[in-house]
Amino acid sequence: MFEEQKVVPTLSDKVKELIAKYKDALAQNEQLRNEIVAVKAQNEALSAELGKLEEDIVFKTLTEDELYKEIENILEK
Repeated sequence: MFEEQKVVPTLSDKVKELIAKYKDALAQNEQLRNEIVAVKAQNEALSAELGKLEEDIVFKTLTEDELYKEIENILEK
C-alpha cells in the first residue's frame, strides 16, 4: 500500500511536467509563427525592391546605349 501512495504523486508530478512542457512548446510555436510572418514580410519587401532595382538597371543600360549611339553619331559627323 505504501508503494501505491508513492507512485501516485510521482505520476502526478510527471503529468504536471508534461503539461508544462506542452505549454512551453505552444508558446515557442506561436513565437516562431510570428517570426515567420515577419520574415515573409521582409522577403516580400526585399523582392519588390530587387524588382525595382532590376528595372532601373534595364533602364540605365538602355540610356547608356542611347548615349553611346549619340556619341558615335557626333563623332561620325
